[in-house]
Amino acid sequence: MINQPPYPTQCFPSIVSPAIAEVIENLQVTDIMAATSCLTAMSISASPLVDWRHPLSGQVRASVLNLVIEAISGDRKSTADECVCAPLYEHDTRELLAANAEAKSYKLQMLRWAGVKKGILNRICKLELKGEPTEEMEARLQRHEDARPKKTAAHRIIYQDTTRFSAFEALEGDGRAIAILTDEGQTLLKSTVMEHYGFLNNAWDGKRLLTVDRGNNKHIMVTNPRVTVSFQVQPSVLEEFFNKQGKVVHGSGFWARYLFARSPSRQGFRRPRLAGPMPNLERFHQRVRTFLDCYSRMLRSDKVMRPVLEFDEHAKQHWLRTADTVEHSLKVGYFLHDINDFGNKYMDIVGRLACLFWFFDLPEQGLTDHLSEPVESLPKISEIALRSAIEVANWHLNEFKAIFSQKANPLPEELDANRLYNYLHRTYFQNGKTWAYKTTVRQCSGLKGHRFDDALRRLVSQRAAWINEEMVKPDSRTRRKTEILHLHERYFAENPPH
Repeated sequence: MINQPPYPTQCFPSIVSPAIAEVIENLQVTDIMAATSCLTAMSISASPLVDWRHPLSGQVRASVLNLVIEAISGDRKSTADECVCAPLYEHDTRELLAANAEAKSYKLQMLRWAGVKKGILNRICKLELKGEPTEEMEARLQRHEDARPKKTAAHRIIYQDTTRFSAFEALEGDGRAIAILTDEGQTLLKSTVMEHYGFLNNAWDGKRLLTVDRGNNKHIMVTNPRVTVSFQVQPSVLEEFFNKQGKVVHGSGFWARYLFARSPSRQGFRRPRLAGPMPNLERFHQRVRTFLDCYSRMLRSDKVMRPVLEFDEHAKQHWLRTADTVEHSLKVGYFLHDINDFGNKYMDIVGRLACLFWFFDLPEQGLTDHLSEPVESLPKISEIALRSAIEVANWHLNEFKAIFSQKANPLPEELDANRLYNYLHRTYFQNGKTWAYKTTVRQCSGLKGHRFDDALRRLVSQRAAWINEEMVKPDSRTRRKTEILHLHERYFAENPPH
């Protein structure tokens, strides 16, 4: 993560960027943690309500996002998710409480319904025994069967550990959405649902129909589902998973559907402080709640109505230019050749981000009514929204490249710089020392002459260290200067030796 640029939080919608800044300030998490948590909440709340049309193929595409955040334990990823995604957890709590009350009512309705049915059947039996006509009572029985009470299952959104069958059961019906959201990536990577790459790939693609057979002519049918996957995982756990199943998973195009992010640790640099108000985050929460309410109404009405956002003419022209650049970069020897799986999904991911960004930036006035009963198309996605989406997608593209790209053989000066850095880290920084005499380091690091100078120059250019000329003994009569090598504490804390 030495050359990792800042996360482009300024590209987020006007209602989201201030919320990200508040989360960073109050929770003291990285911009990556705060921004990806907001992306997760945006995908979960908005993707069940809106789709977008591909400018080239004309296909209607889903707007769900999948995210993987690589960070060490204790970096407050769960805190950020719980804070940003609070309306989602509130929604699930209300659904479960309502389900308990509805279960009691359903039980009483079924008892009454079963009693009436028993009485009708008794009447039919008596008429049969007397040889009298039963058509009227049989018609009544059919009407009674049609009026059988329906059990309304609680539709919670967030799942932390699930199986493929559980996911199908949660999505059964039309237009339902769930999210697999956890800060324990190890548990999720070992779960059975992660073994079914095809199912998760199809869910990300937004397939119109998914089915699973369970034997005895029983099957579950899912139409127009929306599934968001977002999890945090420790670097060692992810590396172990790649070593064991990396080729199979990577070859299926599974990881190409994810936005990867490596968040550097802020441990040791956070200052304890009292929690302050976060009005901008509350505005973001209110927008998420509005979308969740629209989604609940949509489910109760049994009518899936998703507006399809399209790009305006300026955005379409910029899309063409960007797509042409991406296609050119897939050639042998170019930037995307060794990660062509992500390169082929790149424009799709850009479209999803642009759709979510534009949807969250639309004025709330009138939007709720439109989602309940759309009468006309929403404003088209602008070129500005598309450019913002490209900035965010490019950041994650570089992360994907850093994680999955085939590593080239390092240059000799890079090896020397790593050797010098490891020596300074283990000999000085890990022992609580943040400076050293340059001559001492030159003598003891194992690098001599120009090799030492080149390696040190590289560390200085990376801002890992700097050199000052200082007096050796300021109080002595011999006023001699020497060069002092200072270590950048934060850099050394965030980059362990390797």
